[in-house]
Amino acid sequence: MEVVILSDAAGVDVQLLAAQTRRDDARFFDGDLELAGEYRHMGEAKPSWQGL
Repeated sequence: MEVVILSDAAGVDVQLLAAQTRRDDARFFDGDLELAGEYRHMGEAKPSWQGL
């Protein structure tokens, strides 16, 4: 993500950037939870690597 600060109110820009970063982190985290759910369903199917 490219960051360009165009105003003199750098504090406001940094706060907005931090909020955007938190939203991105939350989106990635939600994806991880969905992926973990997929693996949990795979575990119910007894994949060959489960006993390793």
